[in-house]
Amino acid sequence: MPVPVPGELVVWSGASERAAAEAQLVALAPLVEALSPYLALAPTVVESAAVDGLQPGYHVVALSFCPLGQGATWPALFDHLAPSTYVRSVRFDAERAGPPPPCPTERAGGQEGSRWEADPVHTHRAQVGGATFAATPFAWTYSEQGDFARAYDEVALVVTLVAADGQLRGVEVLSPPSDATHGSLQAAGPRLVWSLDYGDPPCEVAKHRETTVAVVRDALVVTAGEPMETWRGDCFAEERRLFEAPRDPP
Repeated sequence: MPVPVPGELVVWSGASERAAAEAQLVALAPLVEALSPYLALAPTVVESAAVDGLQPGYHVVALSFCPLGQGATWPALFDHLAPSTYVRSVRFDAERAGPPPPCPTERAGGQEGSRWEADPVHTHRAQVGGATFAATPFAWTYSEQGDFARAYDEVALVVTLVAADGQLRGVEVLSPPSDATHGSLQAAGPRLVWSLDYGDPPCEVAKHRETTVAVVRDALVVTAGEPMETWRGDCFAEERRLFEAPRDPP
């Protein structure tokens, strides 16, 4: 007989009727899809009476279940996206409640061995008309050694607008050009500016681009600026210096 597993269940929302909770799960799909390049997330509807530690009488949209000692960082991320989320210490019996939502995992980055990670520091969150306007950067980094030593960095920004009851009003993903080397976030209230400096010096042109996201009439409005060239390199400068240097006569 299966033994209930102790752990933490993160709840996004809930309702007394299962059909209402299922509708909430469907409405959450755009956020799950927006996060999918960076984070594997598979929320599900769970009947509270079937889980020890939840108040009976509800059906909840559960974002994740992590056994004790795993996934300690995820509750803070979900709370950042929507303060209405909450965490309960439970004992999950899959035979009674069905399969639990898995503990989230970061997706692989663009280079072998790298993984996307949420940045818990350079974030933004503001209350706008009762809704939560939040920006969460994700990034992966990788370094190569040897003759072709260089560092790879890629950053992306997920922007969300979530009502007080957990209803997702909007989500936007500011995905990066290849090898974006630096992203910075400036924000105040219902408006933010995401700046990227990217390129592959010395072999490509380095550029700067700014994108603005604002809350307008309970919706997210994205305005993308034109890329500006900031530097132009020369892939073969070292080779030219080597082969074009004056040589001593034989």
